[in-house]
Amino acid sequence: MNDKALILVVDDIEANRMVLSDRMIALGHEPIEAENGLAALDMAKKKKPDLILLDIMMPEMNGDEVLERLKSDESLHHIPVIMISALSDMDTILRCIEGGADDYLAKPFKPAILKARITAGIEKMRFFKKEERYRQKIQEYFMRIKAQTTKLTLANAELARAAGLKDEFLANMSHELRTPLTAILGGAEALQEEIYGKLNAGQMKFASLVEKGGRHLLSLINDILDIAKIEAGKLELHKEITPVDKICQGSIRLIKQIAAKKRISISCEVQAGVDDILADKIRIKQVLINLLTNAVKFTPEKGRIGLEVQGDRRRDIVRFIVWDSGIGISEEDLAGLFQPFVQVDSSYTREQQGTGLGLVMVARLTEMHGGSVNVKSEVGEGSRFIISLPWQEAVAEESDAADQDAQLESEPKTSASKLHCSILLAEDNETNRSIITDYLISKGHQVFIAENGAQAIESARENPPDIILMDIQMPVMNGFEAIKFIRADYDLAKVPIIALTALAMASDREKCIQAGADEYLSKPVQLKELLNTIEALLKKDEQW
Repeated sequence: MNDKALILVVDDIEANRMVLSDRMIALGHEPIEAENGLAALDMAKKKKPDLILLDIMMPEMNGDEVLERLKSDESLHHIPVIMISALSDMDTILRCIEGGADDYLAKPFKPAILKARITAGIEKMRFFKKEERYRQKIQEYFMRIKAQTTKLTLANAELARAAGLKDEFLANMSHELRTPLTAILGGAEALQEEIYGKLNAGQMKFASLVEKGGRHLLSLINDILDIAKIEAGKLELHKEITPVDKICQGSIRLIKQIAAKKRISISCEVQAGVDDILADKIRIKQVLINLLTNAVKFTPEKGRIGLEVQGDRRRDIVRFIVWDSGIGISEEDLAGLFQPFVQVDSSYTREQQGTGLGLVMVARLTEMHGGSVNVKSEVGEGSRFIISLPWQEAVAEESDAADQDAQLESEPKTSASKLHCSILLAEDNETNRSIITDYLISKGHQVFIAENGAQAIESARENPPDIILMDIQMPVMNGFEAIKFIRADYDLAKVPIIALTALAMASDREKCIQAGADEYLSKPVQLKELLNTIEALLKKDEQW
């Protein structure tokens, strides 16, 4: 470490300057000299000394004035100043200290005292420089942190923008895919109900195949949308007391046909005492169907699959186990099993259809229920998928409510008394208009057509309908705006409105209801479901 300090000696008498300079050299420091106040200020600005020895009594500008100027200059005020004077009275000393001097030496001074004061002043400057270095480092760190924060802010904004674009893309793609599917599935359903005339066996079979293909495509679209909703935290569970045996049998019933084609036997075992769980029955059924479908898909002909349910009261866990005697999964493939758009890499797998989202949905939905998924598998020995869910006690009131709901569901639905009603259909897609119109007319209803929201308002005012089917995305005026105009019209405010739209994201139903719709059906809608919804709203309207 270099201990040599640069010391400015200010005195109008040359002999005094020489004596002090020699002392500084003897102490190992480097002196510089100024013979008056102006020269001292100029040299201090240029050289930035570590310490200033300042005489008080000088012509033109005395030491007090020099001190005042030094301490008022932001670039010099930190330099320690030792005042030197032949005056040693207390008033002079106090005046110097109050003016900002760091110390005071009275002439003639003793070498030991001079050394001590010089050392103290230089040490003070060293502390200042050290503190200044720390301050600069802190400032550098702060600037780095600020720069990183700015980068993170920009990155977060970009992520938010990307997420918004992804949501917008998914919503648009959903709309673009669901709109033609409405025509495909609606047309297939209308053909099977023979509203266009009698079909022979071959035609009926073909219509059934068209519907089956459309439903498969719809399931793929729904899987993609569900994954997007889960990742965005927008998918909500609707938990209720769910009978375990009923949900198992219902799941197996839906895969029996595809299992029968491969002559695969199915078994189902539910442990005694495992009656109910608190869960979203639709989503748990979706989990089981995905696993059972995979079990059938990856099990060769004449194989076996099964569904077992086990309860563990000690841990309050219910386990759903789907097993098969299929091809199994290698250890290296297990790691990516629950990753989106990833399928097991085998020649057999590549023959199978699917997006690779089924197991992702299984994992995500299980986690949303507070559960976990485990897999045990060996190549050629089959697989066991174990879904562990919390086993919560059934609350009596909830059970009663569930029983009442089940009773209501089991009661036969009665059609509305207003069998022949007038329906305003606002739909910009010509094919969808045609299929829905033909179907409703075949059921005895009168249908008025509007191709956009503005036409819908005009038609509703000219011929007030009993009910309105309102598409949302339409040219000229969209469905949201049209619904608001209709609700603001005194004569039409009470007319039931069904939002019939290809918008199927998490918040779309809420938006439609907030706009004033009574019901929301996402395309492609089953024509029977549409008819039941129409009749239910008309019946409700009559009761009022």
